[in-house]
Amino acid sequence: MSTEAPNGTGKQALEQSVLQAVMENAPLPMAQVEGPDHLVWSINPAFCALLGKSEEQLIGRPFEDLFPQSLRSIALLDRVLRTGEGEAHVFVEGDEANTYYGAFTCWPIDAGHARLSGLMIQVTETDAFRRMSSAINEALLISSVQQHELTDVADRLNRRLTEVINERELAQDLLRRNHATFFSLIENAPFGIYVVDARSRIQQVNAAARAVFAHVNPLIGRDFAEAIHVLWADPFASEVIAHFRDTLLTGTPFSSPDTNEQRRDINARESYDWRIERITLPDGEFGVVCYFYDISTLKEAQESLHQADRRKSEFLATLAHELRNPLAPLRNGLELLSLAEQDKATWDQAHGMMKRQLDQMVRLIDELMDLSRISRGTVDLQLAQVDLRDALDQAVETSRPLIERQDHDLVQEFADAPIRVEGDIMRLTQVFANLLNNAAKYTDRGGIITVRTVVDAHEVRIAVEDNGIGIAPDQLVKVFDMFAQVERANDRVQGGLGIGLNIVKHLVGMHGGRIEARSDGLGKGSSFMVTLPLAPPREAPATASTLQEDQKAKQAPLRILIVDDNEDAANMMAMLLSRFGHEVRVAHNGMQALEEGDELLPNVVLMDLGMPVMDGYNACTRMRETTWGASATLVALSGWGQAEDRIRSSEAGFDHHLVKPIAAADLHTIVAEARPDGSPNR
Repeated sequence: MSTEAPNGTGKQALEQSVLQAVMENAPLPMAQVEGPDHLVWSINPAFCALLGKSEEQLIGRPFEDLFPQSLRSIALLDRVLRTGEGEAHVFVEGDEANTYYGAFTCWPIDAGHARLSGLMIQVTETDAFRRMSSAINEALLISSVQQHELTDVADRLNRRLTEVINERELAQDLLRRNHATFFSLIENAPFGIYVVDARSRIQQVNAAARAVFAHVNPLIGRDFAEAIHVLWADPFASEVIAHFRDTLLTGTPFSSPDTNEQRRDINARESYDWRIERITLPDGEFGVVCYFYDISTLKEAQESLHQADRRKSEFLATLAHELRNPLAPLRNGLELLSLAEQDKATWDQAHGMMKRQLDQMVRLIDELMDLSRISRGTVDLQLAQVDLRDALDQAVETSRPLIERQDHDLVQEFADAPIRVEGDIMRLTQVFANLLNNAAKYTDRGGIITVRTVVDAHEVRIAVEDNGIGIAPDQLVKVFDMFAQVERANDRVQGGLGIGLNIVKHLVGMHGGRIEARSDGLGKGSSFMVTLPLAPPREAPATASTLQEDQKAKQAPLRILIVDDNEDAANMMAMLLSRFGHEVRVAHNGMQALEEGDELLPNVVLMDLGMPVMDGYNACTRMRETTWGASATLVALSGWGQAEDRIRSSEAGFDHHLVKPIAAADLHTIVAEARPDGSPNR
């Protein structure tokens, strides 16, 4: 059987192979011819048997040579070749003694580039025409049925072939899309990936890896050892190359979860978590793939956490030290007072010392409270239009004792005209007092401290300068960090928690301003520049000191009830207020306070909030239900002074909320506002 076929596409070749298979197994004689001469180029075994000749004897011969008697069959082939429509022809051959009948059925075969004709022939021999006639009809019917069956088979095969081709094309399209999706995932992965082939050449690099190799140009096809030496110096670069070679040769993976090295191309240290593995590349050779994460930011964050933890530990140690420092002189002062009962000079000296130490402890606690409020964003500014010079004057008065003890010269260069800003005068005083205290502490005895204001069109700059120990250049950016004071040399630490400048920075920012530290280096002094926006001028309200003086002028003896479970604190406050002519009683819980109040009918109640039996909140509510309590001035005393604490005490019925320790001036102001008739001056 010949398998030679006209040239054609792969699909046509496949269709021809299917047709050949059909012919090969057909029981009827079949042949295919081509061209105007109808040359035979394919036959089946049944056709050879019909003519009694071999395939080699028949292939390539004109069809009319095989059946010279049947000229009508040649005309049939010509018509089918010309019209493209199938036809059938019945013929009779031989004489009366040896007669046989045959039928030609011919249909076109489309090969795409040429019109070919195929011929199927069935021959039936008989020795009697009468019997042969019915046999011919039967043969023709069978032939027609089989022809249709073959046509149906061919149609089904063609349809299946089309489906297979379409499925293959869909599969290839899906493969292309999957490949594109996978490549996109690799390209945009948040970690670096690159591949080095068996000849140590960089072959594939994703976006994250290209960023690392940005200074290696060209990159693709570059020798890996050359590229690595662009990024890192020896010995690290050689170690990396050695790990790649070992993995390529042995297949043993290598990983380094925490590599921190200096980059030579960008002059910076970077940290990486990287791993390499051997893979098989498309060409069948081995290669090495590297996956790496840039963990530099993570390492910096971890280092910052370590530093913060270290600073916290040092801060707690410093806090314990600073809180213990005033206790020794306070205890010694108490012993001295007990030994010098009639020595007024000794009493005055001990009293001044104890007051300074107590003020130091209060200042430390106030700084801690401010730090807590700032951290939680609960600092409330009492904003008003104020003359900044008043805040500076108050700050100078606050810091003057420390400045004078250090024999410093204080130079004040303030503007002559009012400097109007929108601010909280107490907080602004706190800002500049802190800067003045720092200048006094970190300037050697006999130094010079200057406070200078410069007013522009829209803002005012306040500089606090000294000729003290200065600040190292690498510390300038850290000076406003929390606990930054613990970074100074121990021989220059003058006390404090290292949180003052951090508080100052936040308070200045809350006033819409900014602060900057400057220094030419150690031993060359320092300057802190505060810049605040100016406010439109307007008439200033009456000062707090004027109001207090007016109230004090009207003050008369009052009935005062002090309620505190701390007996020492309650008794000392009672002794202080009694010295001013007031009638004072003491209770140590809320229930006892109600009983004492019914007897005393107080004008003022100073009451702690956290007490046993009945706390201050419930006691206040109960007092407001009494005749005397409805008109009395009720003052809450608490170690908590946040906005929510003040709201809660106000809701319970208190008129005022004072934060412990209570300053004597604040206590006198509250008492002075109360009226002898019992009604609060609100």
